[in-house]
Amino acid sequence: MTSEPHTFPCLFDGPHDYLTVSLQPDGTLLLVARSGHDEAAQQAAVYLNEGGMGELADTLTELQQEAKAINRKREAERIAAEAVKAIDPEPEVNTATAAEVPAVAPSSFAATTMPQPGTEARERAYIRARFMLGEDASVVKILALAKFLLTEEI
Repeated sequence: MTSEPHTFPCLFDGPHDYLTVSLQPDGTLLLVARSGHDEAAQQAAVYLNEGGMGELADTLTELQQEAKAINRKREAERIAAEAVKAIDPEPEVNTATAAEVPAVAPSSFAATTMPQPGTEARERAYIRARFMLGEDASVVKILALAKFLLTEEI
């Protein structure tokens, strides 16, 4: 008595690629994998005894649980990405090519540590805020106080 064959189509290939599973009269499980169509078809058959069927069932159950976990993780990542997009739209991307970016002339250490033109007030406010809050203050707090100090100077 042979059981009715169960056919499972391949998820990624065409309709001619599939796996067929059936129970044979001698109690073995026949697995037939087929790929291709017509004369070009390749086919492989595997017979499993009762012990092999149990191991295959256990393995498939474990793999199914892993696949579910992967799909849950992927769905959570997708939802998180959508939430981030809803809160913070795509950032503006600088598409300037190397030819469009002006070359920076080499400068001395002193030139890089001196206030740049137009930034003196901001740098002074930062230094004052840093002094007022102390060395243990976070950058966020220092910048917030510096911004406040800038608005007070005007």
